[in-house]
Amino acid sequence: MLRRDFIPYAIMLALCLGGFTLGEAQNIKGSIVGRATDTNGSAIPGATVLVRDLKKELVFETLTDDTGEFRFPSLEVGEYCLEIKKGGFATFRSAEISLLVGESVKVEARLQPAEVSAMVIVKTDVVSTLTLDDAKRSRSFSDSEMNDLPVQAGTQGRNYYAQARSAPGVAFSPQAHAPFTVNGNRPRSNNYMIDSVDATDANTGLIAGRGVTEQLVSQEAIASFEIITHNFKAEHGRNSGAIVSIITKSGTDEYHGSAYWYHNDSALRARNFFENEKPASLSNLAGATLGGPIAKRRAFFFAQYEIFRVRGTQNALYQGLTAAEKAMADPHVAPLVALYPTVPSSAERFLSLGVPSATDQRTYLARGDWFINARQSLMVRINDTRADRQSFGVGNILTSRAPGERRTINATIQHTWTIRPELLLEARLGFNRQVEHDSDSPDPLFLGDQKINGEVGLLVVTGLSTLGIPSYLNQYQFQNNYQAMGDLTWARKRHTLKFGASFRAIQVNGGNLDSSFRGQLTFNSIADFLRARPAVYTRNLGNPRIGLRRDELHAYIQDDWRATPSLALNLGLRYEINTAPREVAGRLPLQKLLRTDFSNFAPRIGLIWSPLAGMAMRAGYGIYYNVVETTFLGLTRFVPPLVTNYVAYNPTFPNLLEQARIGLPSGLVIPSQDVKTPYAEHISLGIERELGHPQSTLDISYVGTMSHHLSRTRRPNGGEQLPQARRPDPSRGVINLLETTANASYHALQIGWTRRFNSDLQVRAAYTRSKFIDEISDIISTNTGIDRRLLPLDENRLYLDRAVSDYDIPHSLSLTYIWRLRRPRMGILLEDWTISGIIAYRSGLPYTLYSGTNTPSGNNNNRLNDLPGALARDPSSPVPIRIAPGVAPSQLIPRPGSLGTLGRNTERAESFYEWNVSLQRDFPLRERLRLQMRIEVFNLFNATNFNEVDNVLSSPTFGRYKSAFDPRRAQFVLRVQF
Repeated sequence: MLRRDFIPYAIMLALCLGGFTLGEAQNIKGSIVGRATDTNGSAIPGATVLVRDLKKELVFETLTDDTGEFRFPSLEVGEYCLEIKKGGFATFRSAEISLLVGESVKVEARLQPAEVSAMVIVKTDVVSTLTLDDAKRSRSFSDSEMNDLPVQAGTQGRNYYAQARSAPGVAFSPQAHAPFTVNGNRPRSNNYMIDSVDATDANTGLIAGRGVTEQLVSQEAIASFEIITHNFKAEHGRNSGAIVSIITKSGTDEYHGSAYWYHNDSALRARNFFENEKPASLSNLAGATLGGPIAKRRAFFFAQYEIFRVRGTQNALYQGLTAAEKAMADPHVAPLVALYPTVPSSAERFLSLGVPSATDQRTYLARGDWFINARQSLMVRINDTRADRQSFGVGNILTSRAPGERRTINATIQHTWTIRPELLLEARLGFNRQVEHDSDSPDPLFLGDQKINGEVGLLVVTGLSTLGIPSYLNQYQFQNNYQAMGDLTWARKRHTLKFGASFRAIQVNGGNLDSSFRGQLTFNSIADFLRARPAVYTRNLGNPRIGLRRDELHAYIQDDWRATPSLALNLGLRYEINTAPREVAGRLPLQKLLRTDFSNFAPRIGLIWSPLAGMAMRAGYGIYYNVVETTFLGLTRFVPPLVTNYVAYNPTFPNLLEQARIGLPSGLVIPSQDVKTPYAEHISLGIERELGHPQSTLDISYVGTMSHHLSRTRRPNGGEQLPQARRPDPSRGVINLLETTANASYHALQIGWTRRFNSDLQVRAAYTRSKFIDEISDIISTNTGIDRRLLPLDENRLYLDRAVSDYDIPHSLSLTYIWRLRRPRMGILLEDWTISGIIAYRSGLPYTLYSGTNTPSGNNNNRLNDLPGALARDPSSPVPIRIAPGVAPSQLIPRPGSLGTLGRNTERAESFYEWNVSLQRDFPLRERLRLQMRIEVFNLFNATNFNEVDNVLSSPTFGRYKSAFDPRRAQFVLRVQF
């Protein structure tokens, strides 16, 4: 076995030593390509082509080939000017070219004879941005679009979510820490990059940092942003969803910087539909940037600091006891009784109170660029985001307090070397560290007084709120992701070859001692509670902390072939080895349970045909693998002998474990013996056409994604509610079997329109009509209390769950615009104003109606019976689901031992609409000093966009919306920049 495992590593090493650069190409730059011809259209070979970086005053040089073509394949994001010289011809010079990440700008240069003109200047608004050498689907954003479009400084900082969702195929995701789903892939399938370095949570597949630090990089430090949504080349991999690429700003040959402040509070927002009164809130985001030269035209720096403070209250609902009930409590439970608030009467046990919260987040970034000579450059960058949070009133305990810390550090060193004009080497080292520290000692760690009522971490009383610090607290986790990346590009005649390999060493350490390790005490009624008569006490003993290690070795070869002047092909092959996780101390036999998959070959092909000027027809197909999330496999730690469950029935105080015995093993997590690497097939076919102007393009495409071997969970031994005698294995309780047997499909019509009227007005629009079908939409993150949506209706008939996905959004429409009003055309009163906005519309998300009863397998996810005419549906009403007159609720409940006949995700919530606007004015203070004042309004018309529905028939609020998206809110901005 050892020898067989060694073979792929030996092959990978041979590839690296034999010519592959240790690294993985990630397109963090842009390119300028073109062709030089004379007035008759004949190629001009051997012409000198110069590209000048207008901000850094750097000049790059190449020659046209035999066909007159030239290429600058790796240019930093920025502004450039192109110049072409050849004896006997007038010098050709373009005006300013703005280059974004991942963008390829093509310049068709027609040189005039020298006797006609000494110089020809071509405006860049006639330079086409139509991509004629890449079949990928993507959208790039400039720093202006990142900062001028309205983006709220919310509880997760200012980030790029709004811009990303304006791209075709990018849809809203309700999942925490996963802001969008892309082209039918799960939200966990996206790969987040900062300057080509992974910033993805290796444990969950979500955004690194989680919670309050989802702002990977301050918006003020972003030079350009690209989201590649489909059919990316072989140089990209590891995930089948989007490649989210953030490029940080660099210094220039002149000093520049800014200081800014964003403010919003409760006075600037409307009341939410479900609020009787607005809770108090206050947030301030302030920061500064500074960049400039260290050595003129050689070395540059850029630095940024930002602090974000949030203070506020949230309304929380508590259940309490009357003063009389508290007075009659048995002394053994008196400390526990005291934790409940006092209410006027037993008929009104609910009490609504404001709970304070406080968060401080600091973001630092430093970057240096050194252009060693005309052929070599070095870049070093580090950013550090840290958030400290104080949570109060958690676990339904008024006096509770739980501090928390989140921190993400991302760093890189990158070297670029133009060995020869046709040979480019880029090498990178990267590091990403993520820390989640949610209070080693929440207050209280144990409830009540341990000397009187024993050790209790969770108190369950039928008829009252459950008390206890939530399971996500009292945890400590940190991840390290060491990366080596890069690529070798070789341009040879009509071929541009790229080779690469990559290595990542991933460490995930941590765990959490949640309430199950501090003991759960259960009472069957309030009366039993007051009399100190507990029904059961359960407690886990052991060590749930683990240290997982995993390596990723990837290699690829890519050939971009210009077969004819009008036909280009992207041909590539990628190979990925993602090793099976191993526990660093050998506490989990994961390597015996899981096998490393050595068959992950991923071919890619793209075709770009330009039969007419200003037109590109594209088609593509590729296979894209996903890494199995570590959290999915790390749950295997909740098994004996690492963790043992003890149970005491009718325990006595204060030693609740005195009569305990080892409980039946339950909540076990076991991986299947046939776990495979999930993958997706991408298919696309489309046409993009200039609409009468090179800066106006319309793209219409079909996009399809077929996903296979997706992760899911089954319970072959039944759920929590199945009687033990009826389990297939009565000696064990619930077994969560981890599998990769789910599938999904996605088909969409996508339309994108971009129009740059001039430097003052830019409009983008996107529309997606899609259908997303799957069997299960996410993985489990815990071994008990699993969300009913993540379990099958029937263990043996998994096809009953095939329906539209939880993330299916049939219609999605977005429009973004930036309009700068300048003098003299608009008059002095309108000088230096900017109006921008984002208009978004999308269909509501689907949901399933549950009966609140158990399935025959003992899971609490049975559905309703499909009784024609029994339900009245109105998604726009506060009560979107009503039981029709004359229909008894019992008619909708399946008989014991049977399944409900209503399908999965048959209902759909109300559509979402929002218009966010920004109005700003710039005031010149000095020659290079400007003051900017801005107001941003989100949900301008205060539309009520309902969100979640109570979809369980047994609930007293069945059929009602439980929440709504944010109402109208405003934000003030001040900025000084030079």
